Amino acid sequence: MEKPETCEFIHALIRYSIYTDMSPSRRVRLHRRLAREIERLSRHDAADYALEIAQQWHRSAALPGAEAGVKHCVLAADRAEAAAAHEDAAAALRLALDLAPRADSRRPRLLARLGLSLAWSLAHEEAVPVAGEAAELIAAAEGNDAAADYLADAAEAVYSSAFDARAWALADLGLRYVGVRRDLTWARLAALDLDRRDASDPTFPGLPIDGPERREVSRILVSAISRILGFWAGEYDQALVTLRAALPVTSRLASSSLQRSLSTRWLAANSR
Repeated sequence: MEKPETCEFIHALIRYSIYTDMSPSRRVRLHRRLAREIERLSRHDAADYALEIAQQWHRSAALPGAEAGVKHCVLAADRAEAAAAHEDAAAALRLALDLAPRADSRRPRLLARLGLSLAWSLAHEEAVPVAGEAAELIAAAEGNDAAADYLADAAEAVYSSAFDARAWALADLGLRYVGVRRDLTWARLAALDLDRRDASDPTFPGLPIDGPERREVSRILVSAISRILGFWAGEYDQALVTLRAALPVTSRLASSSLQRSLSTRWLAANSR
């Protein structure tokens, strides 16, 4: 059987000219065919071609069944996040949200991931409203606790990536969802809110002022670190990494007694 004819463009302008001469409907159908064909040819290494497949599905979104491309967008976002390519992850997640129907149950978490990717790529002006919208959708779909947990992650991403004060708005929203919980999620949100209050207080002396709320936040953070150290029982090098990372966080919040307690834990582990 003879092989089918193939065409190879020796210049991009020729390819562009032929493409632009096609009617819009023909272009859409072409992209859908490309999406399905690349899917078929890359079924054993789909992750390597996920973004290209996702783009073909997105360009054929006008045709029915475009939501089938969402999984490729998510796979592309996973791959980008694993490489800390947060801008690429955000681009893939935008494609997924364009393809997912309005009533799709995946939308809240897709939007949540977009908020985090934008935060880590320093696009904070967009990240904060996206994260707020995602939290609202998560609260409706999964409950207030899930929304609070997400907002703790989102606020921390905005603040940790560039010490951006816009994180305080997300922390304030998270505290509205957190309710009466006094766990690690509350402590992370409350720590940021304490920073906000200190920054807005013209009489703030520049050092953390001891108080019941600050002590409770510090107690929860220290307790969380202790649980992490228990998980690494005997692996002191890894434990030291965790403690060194935690000391700056707690030192700006903790009372002097809690600071001494955490420092004692660090010295005890360091002497092993």
